[in-house]
Amino acid sequence: MDRPVVVARRRHPARAWACATLTALVPSAPAAAQTVEGTLFHDLDRDGVRDAGEPWLANVAVTLYGEDGLYDRTVLTGAAGDYSFAVSNGLKYVLDAVPGIDWRLSFQDLGADADPIPDWPQGRRRPGLADFLVANLRASAPGAPLLHVALGDSIAYGFNLCDSTGGKNDYVRPLTTDKLDRAGTSTISKQAVLGYETRDLLDPANSGTIFAAIALAPQLVTISIGGNDFLADDGNHAQTAANLVAARQNLQELLSTLLTELPDCDVILNTVYDNEGGGDGFHNEWGVIWNQVLRDVAWGQRRRVAIAEVWPDYEHEDPATGTRLGEDDLICQFFGLDAIHPKKRGYDLHEEKVWQGLGGVTAGAGAETRHFGFLQRIGSRFATVATDVGGGASALADALVEDDVGAVIPAGNREVRLSGFDATPDGMLAQVVAKVRYRTVNPSTDDDYRFEAAIDGAFAAPGATSSTWNTIVPIVGGAGNGVPVLAGRDQGFWRDVSALLTDGAEIDGRPSLAWGDLANLSVRAVGLQNGGADDSYDLEWDVVELELWGIPPYTLVQRGEPQIGTTIEFDTTGRQGSDAWLWASAGTGTLPFPPFGTFGIDFASAVLLDIGPIGANGARTVAIDLPADPTLIGFTGYVQALVVDVYKPKAGAITNLLTVTLQ
Repeated sequence: MDRPVVVARRRHPARAWACATLTALVPSAPAAAQTVEGTLFHDLDRDGVRDAGEPWLANVAVTLYGEDGLYDRTVLTGAAGDYSFAVSNGLKYVLDAVPGIDWRLSFQDLGADADPIPDWPQGRRRPGLADFLVANLRASAPGAPLLHVALGDSIAYGFNLCDSTGGKNDYVRPLTTDKLDRAGTSTISKQAVLGYETRDLLDPANSGTIFAAIALAPQLVTISIGGNDFLADDGNHAQTAANLVAARQNLQELLSTLLTELPDCDVILNTVYDNEGGGDGFHNEWGVIWNQVLRDVAWGQRRRVAIAEVWPDYEHEDPATGTRLGEDDLICQFFGLDAIHPKKRGYDLHEEKVWQGLGGVTAGAGAETRHFGFLQRIGSRFATVATDVGGGASALADALVEDDVGAVIPAGNREVRLSGFDATPDGMLAQVVAKVRYRTVNPSTDDDYRFEAAIDGAFAAPGATSSTWNTIVPIVGGAGNGVPVLAGRDQGFWRDVSALLTDGAEIDGRPSLAWGDLANLSVRAVGLQNGGADDSYDLEWDVVELELWGIPPYTLVQRGEPQIGTTIEFDTTGRQGSDAWLWASAGTGTLPFPPFGTFGIDFASAVLLDIGPIGANGARTVAIDLPADPTLIGFTGYVQALVVDVYKPKAGAITNLLTVTLQ
């Protein structure tokens, strides 16, 4: 996200309004040994770590389910977003926390912790809870066990030549036999299927594909992806960029197919690592991009898809600093073998990450801690313009309203576009997810279709560098690789599929789109004729919706720790053009101010820090230089804002109250 366009910077005396951080609230008392505990919070900057001023999420149900089927408890988070369970040492559990449909886990911890790569095998814990696992475990029985299917390349198959007899390492076996089994009541099966590239899993002519997995009706599917797609053109930047777009397109199709056919199935993505050990410039540049693609694809799904993220734990080079991170002894490199596949220790790492991605925890001698940050949905935008580029579409207006009545895109039509999204800022934007609702009413033959987005509306070909590959964002459908998508499968019901929209290689976790990008954004449906007659199906497109995630209007956000002699900032969110009034005081109070709400500051000691309009990023920012006066340490003040729509004087609200204490 661009920095706010309006900044007021002032120096002030050591008085009541001196600003400080929100004192970190903590769970009451340190929990006793053998506990599973943690917090839930609104992760305003999406870094996976709770920062000053980020609100706790109270009264949210958190469930802990034991592997033996006997431990099954749900608690509500406290006022400080805290939860705690007393457990038995050495047993394994599944932890699940879901605030509701308008909340989604933020980006995983991107390295804000002090030691981002601790010793193997833990790595950085990846909070990526699945929706259905606890329910599926509860329903499992000896005659109907929870079934796990592993899809993907040779890593999912467990192939290696290092230290495994017969060259096969069943890396998910410990997961399935030890960590998900309800002891004495059920068993878990696994089918590992071998694929080479992502498109192989969509080809009904092959064995061990997504269709074979669906036929087994598993409750858990893990997809090992990205290895051969990445390595097939090692060193070729242009081809790798093209591979990335194609692989991401196919992965979108896999996930949307699973959503349609197995709506109660948990999904985990894994496998991106640097088999060059951080010693290759090509891998240093592209490995981290492929890893980010998996994050983006997982985050943008209608169903939450977890990440078993192994990249930070395999040796790799930090592109920013050149420092090598991770472990250097996880790949078969030193015994005259293939130098590609992991050793057993590497497969054990994969297993550990899959387990963590499912919400798995193992009780130790002390407290096992899991903190979860969530992002909030702040609204939607719908297309207002439909354009028939290829010719032959009918009733295009029906593609602008979500009513299960679709615009028909008949056989032979090649392109239809939807655009005209409202770009007026309203709150601070963090993520944009494009949702497409569509169906096909006849089986396809030898052609395929796809839905995709372009931030600039140009739909240019992929670029040859890491900064230009992301010119087309796949949503669903074939990548034009010659493999029919869903061939012979009649999808006559409406499907809701979605994808996170990004612009460039967003590796550092910053917001991917700005409000202004919505004005030029376009989503298109394209039919590709791979040979022979046109498709026999009709494609119906009901609607495209942009889901907006971020910080809602009328929220006051503190950025930075308020140490004396430094600068902190306050963001007041609202609709562009609204006026924001920012006050600070030495105490609290209760002052009704209809129709906007009630102030929580004490106006007897209040100082008006700033007044001005909300900018083009949906916020007004005030930067405060704190005096370097040691006598201020420990001083506590309170900050609150009023947002008023200048065009609708009665529209607006009073923000939340921040408690700030100088350090």
